[in-house]
Amino acid sequence: MILSRFLKPKWQHADPATRQRAVLAMEQADPTLIDLARQDLDPAVRRAALERLVDLDLLQEIASADADEGVRASARNRWRTLLAGAVGDGPPLAERLERLHRSPEPDLVDFLLQHAVEPALRLAALERIDSAATLAEIAIRNPHQELRLAALERIDDPELLDRIARQTRNRDKRLY
Repeated sequence: MILSRFLKPKWQHADPATRQRAVLAMEQADPTLIDLARQDLDPAVRRAALERLVDLDLLQEIASADADEGVRASARNRWRTLLAGAVGDGPPLAERLERLHRSPEPDLVDFLLQHAVEPALRLAALERIDSAATLAEIAIRNPHQELRLAALERIDDPELLDRIARQTRNRDKRLY
């Protein structure tokens, strides 16, 4: 019993590198992980804890409130990655679609057009775009076939359609 006062858990260690290794060994549901992501003195430990979190609300809170710019950027990146579905243990598609519709962040649409795993999420992001020029760029350059075709269907301008036809003639016969 006396030794328990001297043998602390690794996440309470004075050395930040040791705390960082302890974060990697923690379960994602461990409440200590949330405390470390919010309150650890070392930004590297907070960033390591963020990479384990799957709570979108908490990540948004940290992305807007943390004192360190690197931690805020890590929280934003983790939030976007979870929304894109690139992490297997993230929220379900229905929740991510709903968050996309509520989000005022304009860069999120561009990110999801490029990185979303599910076609339904990419198509939902495409619905938020109104500019015909942007739709034309998506039709020409986006790596996802179904997204290029959906963008093409929304373009009415004959000049843009002609430009798309010229630029995709040899690369994408289906779109052409």
